[in-house]
Amino acid sequence: MDKELAWAVGLFEGEGCISLIKDTKRVYLRVASTDKDVLDRFHSIVGCGNIHTRKTRQAHWKQAYEWSCGKRRDVYRLLQIFLPWFGERRAYVTLNAFDYYDL
Repeated sequence: MDKELAWAVGLFEGEGCISLIKDTKRVYLRVASTDKDVLDRFHSIVGCGNIHTRKTRQAHWKQAYEWSCGKRRDVYRLLQIFLPWFGERRAYVTLNAFDYYDL
């Protein structure tokens, strides 16, 4: 694994979220940060998804951003790449996410 991809996996392991939507059998990936440059780098490495601005709840809070990806092909590809490097908890959720795909 190259250094850039390893960095992206580490960021996702620490800050990312895998959402399983049972009703529609959809899987979404998200990473939130107040550092847009970090998400720009992540987005550049993984080559998919979108970055958008999140609404702040309090006027004095820093601006937050979120990278998200819900396209089945991209989610599946990323989870396949990331899985061997995940800790127990994210690996478990990833394996459950794979159940949502017709393999």
